[in-house]
Amino acid sequence: MQTDLSAALDIGGTKIAGALVDAHGRLLVRAARPTPADQDGATVMRAVAEVVRELAAGPDWARVAAVGIGSAGPVDAQAGTVSPVNIPAGAPFRSSPGCGRSSATARSCWSATGWR
Repeated sequence: MQTDLSAALDIGGTKIAGALVDAHGRLLVRAARPTPADQDGATVMRAVAEVVRELAAGPDWARVAAVGIGSAGPVDAQAGTVSPVNIPAGAPFRSSPGCGRSSATARSCWSATGWR
């Protein structure tokens, strides 16, 4: 099975966007939801999960080799958290133990590995 795609997530203050991207930067699948920024952290993460589920519903998900997550905010590599400055409710979010611990970027992947 080919694993030539990446899943990209952008957790912003107004929307949560996701895409499956090939090695040439082409967007193959897109999904988005409004960010429930005035809600609690669990509600924000449910919206993230909805975007990921939409991306994962298609046959291309099996080709995903990596998941990248972007969010504006400081990463605490020691604690394994990211605190999005544009989402006042529920921050900081904790990374998943399965994300790896080699860098601050890896620590900020939360529980994306649970959605693979």
